[in-house]
Amino acid sequence: MVLIYVDDFVVGCADELTSRALFHTKIMSTFTATYSGVINQFLQLKIDVTTETNDNGDVVPTKIDISNERSIEHLASKFEINTSKQQPRSPMLESLNIKLPDAKSIDRSIETPVRSIVYSLLWLARNIRPDIYYHVTYLAQFCHTPTTAEIMTAAKRILAYVYGTRDFSITYQLDAQQPRLSVYCDADHAGDTSDRNSVSGYCIYLHGMLVDWWSKKQKSSTALSSTEAEYIAMSEACTSALGIRNTLNEYWNFDNESIPVHIDNAAVTHIATQRQLSSKLKHVEVRFHAVRQWCIGENAKFHTVWISTDDNMSDIFTKALPITKHGVPLITKHTAALLNIKDRKAQLQEQLLAAAKQQQHAAQQKLEKQQANEEIILATLRKHGLSPTT
Repeated sequence: MVLIYVDDFVVGCADELTSRALFHTKIMSTFTATYSGVINQFLQLKIDVTTETNDNGDVVPTKIDISNERSIEHLASKFEINTSKQQPRSPMLESLNIKLPDAKSIDRSIETPVRSIVYSLLWLARNIRPDIYYHVTYLAQFCHTPTTAEIMTAAKRILAYVYGTRDFSITYQLDAQQPRLSVYCDADHAGDTSDRNSVSGYCIYLHGMLVDWWSKKQKSSTALSSTEAEYIAMSEACTSALGIRNTLNEYWNFDNESIPVHIDNAAVTHIATQRQLSSKLKHVEVRFHAVRQWCIGENAKFHTVWISTDDNMSDIFTKALPITKHGVPLITKHTAALLNIKDRKAQLQEQLLAAAKQQQHAAQQKLEKQQANEEIILATLRKHGLSPTT
C-alpha cells in the first residue's frame, strides 16, 4: 500500500525485506528519491512506531501513536492562548447556545481570524482529535456570520482545551479479540436550537482501532422523533462503514461477515430488522431506508446491537457532554475509547505523587534548617555563659 501526498510517499507492506525493497528499487531507478527509514513524521503529524522482534527474527510494528504537539503549541501561540493558567477541562460548555446573528451584530473585521482558528481546529479534529470534532463543526457553521463575543471565545476555549491535552494521541494497536469492523452511531434529536435539526454522529472501529468518525447536522429533513433521528444516523453510519468494508475487501473477505452496529435506541433496532416499513417512517427519504436491506436476511451486511447511552461511544459526536463524561483530568470512557489516554492518567497520578513527595521533602528541609539554627543559637549562648531562659 502506498500513500502519496505531493512528493511524499508512505509505503506499507507485510514483507519488509522483499516488497518494500523492490518498490524502492523501482522508484529510485526512475526518480530521484530518498528513503527516510521507519516513518516518524508525516504532514506535521508526529508518528511513534513501537516495534518488537518476532520468532523469525523480523522486526515488526506492534503499535502506532499519532499526535501533533508541535502544531498545537504553534496555534496556542498564534492565537494568544494563556498557557500559564489552568486550561478548561472540556472543549465546550454544555449550556452554550449560539444563535444566528442579525446583520447588525455581524463583525466582518474578525471574519478572517475566526475562520483561521476554526479551520485550524477542524484539521486537528479530522486527523487526530476526534474528541473535539462535534464542537469544531458546531462553530464552523457560524464562520460566515461571526460575532466577537461568542464565536471567537468559544473557539479559543476549544484550543485551550486542546493545548491542555496536547500529549493525547490516537493509537492503532491490533486487538484480534475485537470484530474486524464495528459501528457506533447516535443522534441528538432537535439538538440545534436555531433550526431544530438533529445532529448525527458515528465512529467506526477496525479491530478495536478508531478509523473513521463523523458529526453532521441532518439538513435534509427535520426529524419528528428521536427514533427517526437515530434511524437516519444509523443509515449514514452504515453507508460509511460499507465504503470502508468495500475497500478492505481488497485485502480480506467480508462476504459472509456481518458488521455490528451499536445503537442505544431499541425502536431503531426493531425497525431496521423488519421487512414491513412502519407507517410512521413513510415520509423519510428513500435513501435512508437502504439500511433495512443491509440488516435483513441470512447474508445481511449489518446486524444491530443495543447498548446503553453511557456505553455509546458516538454520543461525544452529537452534543457537548458535561465534564463528568468529557472532563480532563476526569478520564472517561467516551474520551478513552477515542484516544490513548491511559498513559495520560498514569502520568497525572505520577505528577501528583511527585508533587506530594516534593512538598514533603521541602517541609523536611525547612524543619532541619530550623533545628540547625536553634543549635547555633544555643551554642552561642553557652559560649557567652548565658542560659536559653536569659
